[in-house]
Amino acid sequence: MDEDIKKQIAVFRFGVIADLVTGRRLSRGEVVRLAREKSERRWDIPGTNRTRVSKSTIGHWIRLYRRGGCKLEALYPKDREDEGITRSLASETAEALIKLRGELPRAPIPRLIEELRRRRIIAPQEPLYPSAVYRFLKSVLFIRGGGFISGLSASGTAKAGYSATYLCG
Repeated sequence: MDEDIKKQIAVFRFGVIADLVTGRRLSRGEVVRLAREKSERRWDIPGTNRTRVSKSTIGHWIRLYRRGGCKLEALYPKDREDEGITRSLASETAEALIKLRGELPRAPIPRLIEELRRRRIIAPQEPLYPSAVYRFLKSVLFIRGGGFISGLSASGTAKAGYSATYLCG
């Protein structure tokens, strides 16, 4: 994210919280009321298509601003710590997950990860987060409630039209 958009975002954030952090001291009730009102309105937020800001986000921005010495720079968005590091699954892991889901269609995600480690498909210390596995399986296999999968054949292999290259590429 370039410096100009970061500044636009910080200025936007300050615009949202300005009447909550400058001027007279507000009672807790006034702060809650104003935050609720702000969370209910639509905003033109720089750098995104989103139009709403939650009460908890407003509270977070207030804390950032105060902890940052009441400086605009405290409201600049932070760069991702994992920027530049691939967040996708290795193709071997992805293929194994598809196969495992076919073998264990109702197993919860932590059980699938445990099984990948047991089968030595991933190393014990290798991070594999349940949320990443869930998102992958959801996008690839069309998970529906209760673990039902429509993207696999009865043998647990990907149905026609799905391939490891397509799934992970």
